[in-house]
Amino acid sequence: MKLLFRFPKVMTSNIEAENVSSQEDVDKEVDVKERELIEKIKSLKKRYRVVGDTLWDIKWMLYQDMEEVSRDGVLLEKYDLLDGVYTVSIYVLEGVGYYILTEKIPSPHIMDLANIIGEVIRRTGLDVNESNLMDKIRYILDLLDLELEDEHVKYIYHHIYKLINVFQVLHPLFKDPDVEEITVPDRQFRVFVRHRRYPHLQWLTTNIEFPNKDVLNSYIQRLSLASGKSISPSNPYVEARAPDGSRLTLVYGEEVSAGPSLTVRKYPEVPWTIVKLIAADAISPEAAAYLWILHDAKGVILISGPMASGKTTLLNALLMLTDPRKKIVTLEETPELNIPHPIWQRMYTREVPFYSDLKPVTLWDLARWSLRTRGDYVVIGEARGEEVIALVQQSLFGTGALTTIHATSPQDLINRLLSPPMNLPRYWLPSIWAIVQLRPIGGWRGVTEIIEMDKEGRSVKVFERRSRPGYLEPLVDPTETYRMRLAASLLILGDRIRDEYRKRVDFLLKMLERKVMDYESLKVELAKFYAEESVIR
Repeated sequence: MKLLFRFPKVMTSNIEAENVSSQEDVDKEVDVKERELIEKIKSLKKRYRVVGDTLWDIKWMLYQDMEEVSRDGVLLEKYDLLDGVYTVSIYVLEGVGYYILTEKIPSPHIMDLANIIGEVIRRTGLDVNESNLMDKIRYILDLLDLELEDEHVKYIYHHIYKLINVFQVLHPLFKDPDVEEITVPDRQFRVFVRHRRYPHLQWLTTNIEFPNKDVLNSYIQRLSLASGKSISPSNPYVEARAPDGSRLTLVYGEEVSAGPSLTVRKYPEVPWTIVKLIAADAISPEAAAYLWILHDAKGVILISGPMASGKTTLLNALLMLTDPRKKIVTLEETPELNIPHPIWQRMYTREVPFYSDLKPVTLWDLARWSLRTRGDYVVIGEARGEEVIALVQQSLFGTGALTTIHATSPQDLINRLLSPPMNLPRYWLPSIWAIVQLRPIGGWRGVTEIIEMDKEGRSVKVFERRSRPGYLEPLVDPTETYRMRLAASLLILGDRIRDEYRKRVDFLLKMLERKVMDYESLKVELAKFYAEESVIR
């Protein structure tokens, strides 16, 4: 209801008295219309009864007010999201981080009407999407014989859009570019996030909570179906790619856990370049130039690290340094790589339910098949089994090979390679050129060491970060290592490998100084580098 200004009762003239009388008449008329609207909505609520605490109930999706946090916490930052539709406030209270979402909430009867319109859409099966939503809302209002102010219609549009959006209550989290991960644990229904600008706070508590496990189960099924996968008691866990490209790890029911849960790993819409990683101190220009030359020589490079250490980000950044005239073939279980490369072929595994006649397609199948694709580089997003054997074999055919593997150190990675289920024969270790080790420390993630495998299969440390903060520095002359001399031979550079290495270090430093962080700008500079400066043609 609009709050209208009322004049005091003491009058100084007949004109003022007439104005007050007119104002009171307007107030009465507004009050009458408001009461009539409320009565109509009450009547409609009986006809279109909405079942509470379901995916069609808007009311539980309203973001909670965490008064204690806003009153006693320290506000670190406040920013608008989606053109001011939402406001995000980052607080810290007693060492715990909080991510608080707020939105404009209309009066209770307008919220009831929004729920009614959502129920009409559900019952009638109206084809509603973002482009026609406003027209459909006005159409339903006409059917219900209701006339609303534009402000109220906008409120209804906002909440109905949240209802029909594939991500529903988590929509703003998926749209916030600074939210890296989202999770709902299995023993509670509260949502937690990791924020790009506050990594030291780890998981931030949000003011979003699912009402019960049934609603969370339904939401998980919704996400799974939207991602082209099926999840149910017979298939209780799924890894999938969300419509926006995020990686989903979903668990349904209590078949394999204490309850339903979900984890979302988001990836930046614009992938990080190697220059941006250098700016973030994730890698040094010298180490980046060294890996760049090994990559140009089509070496086998394994990127190692624990969970959330930046393995895929570094792999993606290295691949963006690939000569645009070369072909890249990527093999993945869940699509994560995002390479703006002109000649890029993507291949995915296929899981099938036990009752299907379709044949499953594994990474091992794809790795063997990729030999026929004539790729200059074959990349496995994450190696977990014997597909790594086929990947290493690629080098015998003159194909570059890269992958990521979960391991906490280069030696742990080698142990994994030699053990089941990878089972790489020990005599193939010399086929591996380099192992890049990453590690998350506090809120920082980056490369801590790089080792080479010599011709005898022994590891030789080339770069090391001795402390944090600290520089990833060479322990030996990078141009004199076994693999760099081999790269010089394969690229027919000879002693010019020193000049090439120095030029690449200088190029990366120049890009850093000029803040050329995005790929489109870097691509232009890379083309100039290969044409005018590099001795590799």
